[in-house]
Amino acid sequence: MFEKHLEQELNRYKKTERTIFFIDVALSLIIVFFSQKIIQTTFGQASLWMALTLLGIIIILRTFKMLGPKD
Repeated sequence: MFEKHLEQELNRYKKTERTIFFIDVALSLIIVFFSQKIIQTTFGQASLWMALTLLGIIIILRTFKMLGPKD
């Protein structure tokens, strides 16, 4: 009983994690594409750097998770 409940919780966690990952990537890409229109302003440059930094962090953390220990 407990094992089945634990397995269901882990499956929900994995789905939530994937959803958050894709939302983060989508948000970063939206910022990159829309900041091109306002890149001449300081806000456009800041939003571009923020989006690139966010994408970099997401990719690095995802890579570490894939290469890390499997529990």
